Amino acid sequence: MARDHPRKNAVDAAVATPAAPCGRANNGPQLPFAYKVVIIHWLLTEGV
Repeated sequence: MARDHPRKNAVDAAVATPAAPCGRANNGPQLPFAYKVVIIHWLLTEGV
C-alpha cells in the first residue's frame, strides 16, 4: 500500500506538534470533601 507522504518518526512528531494541555485548569477554589458530600445528599433528597 503506497503512501502519499513520508512517515514521521517519534522525534519529528514530538517537535512538530506542541503539547496540548490535558484536563481542566485547576485555578478555582476547591470545596472540602465534607461540603461535597452535603451537596450530593441535598441533590439526592431534593427530588423527594
